[in-house]
Amino acid sequence: MSRPKNNIARLPWEVREIIARMLFDGATYGEIRAAIAPEAPGVKLHSSSFAAYAAGAEYKQYADRRRQWDAAAQERRTLAAAITADGSIETAMQAAEYLALRNIIEQLQSGELDPNDTPKMANAVARFRGSQVADLKADHKRRIERIEAEHDADCAEYDADIAELKTQIAQLRNMLEEAAGARSVDPAKVAEGLDQVLGIKRD
Repeated sequence: MSRPKNNIARLPWEVREIIARMLFDGATYGEIRAAIAPEAPGVKLHSSSFAAYAAGAEYKQYADRRRQWDAAAQERRTLAAAITADGSIETAMQAAEYLALRNIIEQLQSGELDPNDTPKMANAVARFRGSQVADLKADHKRRIERIEAEHDADCAEYDADIAELKTQIAQLRNMLEEAAGARSVDPAKVAEGLDQVLGIKRD
């Protein structure tokens, strides 16, 4: 890779990468000098050096790749948000297929993929689509089964609570019948019996 002939070109790639990243992110020359000082002590970089580097092939290539990476990352975030909001199998499958096709297009444009291999790649995407649908359906089924199991457990707990309440009601009814048949009723004893049945503790 050709590089402009300036002080930056003679720096190690680790330092040049910091410079390229900060230039792309809009940092000032002063901020860049401060950032690379620990890695390149004693190196003095003038504004003209930054300008020359920004006009060179290395930075342009870095900037092109960063724009591609940022665009791809934004696409993934957008797709992830759509899947989260929708939650449907079809949306997730379409997102996965879109990313796969986008990757094929980028490889064709960059020359990394032989056009003759495009049909094979398309078939691979189709197989991928099928496997994704199967996996998503299985996951959906597991989620339904888990929800149903939780529902059954809740119903069993409610049934147990209802049975216990029925027992308490029967006990209260017996106590009231006994109190009504007695010649003398001690309200304190009736209250104490109610507290015992209901599990109430009084100070």
